[in-house]
This record gives sequence, structure tokens and C-alpha cells, in this order.
Amino acid sequence: MNDLARWLGEQLDEDERIARGATDGPWTPWRGARLHGLGDLIHPVLTPGQKPGAKAAIVTESWLDADHIAEWDPARVLREIDAKRDLLRFAEGIYDHHETFTTGVAARLEKTLRLFALPYADRPGYEESWRP
Repeated sequence: MNDLARWLGEQLDEDERIARGATDGPWTPWRGARLHGLGDLIHPVLTPGQKPGAKAAIVTESWLDADHIAEWDPARVLREIDAKRDLLRFAEGIYDHHETFTTGVAARLEKTLRLFALPYADRPGYEESWRP
């Protein structure tokens, strides 16, 4: 489990690096946009940002895309990373002391970490033996 926990921690570090490099939010679908008669052909997400001079708009093909992008703004991603790290530390702490728990508890914790790792299965270093 140590390899899995270490690798999963590295994926969270990468997610954090990407989120911290992105334009600050909040990101919102910009339904009020009037873009030179293009109407519903483009669906922008406004990312106003808090960094000096940071203003951006992401153009999507549908309002569902725009809603999805806005929902996953960097602040939300960072909150999710923090929550996953807390759960990872909790699982590692219990697993490190597994001799005081039943084998079933250790197995369930390992299964939980395997499930946490599954969304990252397309990244380098993922081992198929970790698949739940």
C-alpha cells in the first residue's frame, strides 16, 4: 500500500500545481455575453481572476460545457485536494498500525485508496494491480 499511497500523493501534488497555476475564480458561465451576433454558437465562461491583469474567457461548445468548467474552478479543486489528502493521511495512519485492527479493516482501507487512485488511472505510474 505504501507505493499506492505515495503515488496517489504525487497525483494530488500535480493537481494542486495545475489548480494554483490557473486563473483565480470564481468562474461563471457568462450567459449575458453578446459576442457580435454569434448568439448560442459559443458559450463563454468568465474567469475574472484575482491576479494583477488576469482576465480570461473560455469559449465552449455548449452551456453544459460552460457549467462543467465553471463548477471545477481552482478553488473547488483545491478544497477537494485538501479533503483527499486528509483522507489519505487518515488511511495511512490506520494502515500503519494495522496489527491492532482486523485484516478486514486493512483490506477495506486499501480498497478505499485503490478507489481514490482510479480517476488517475490514465496517468504515468498507475499500476493495473491497483485497480479495484
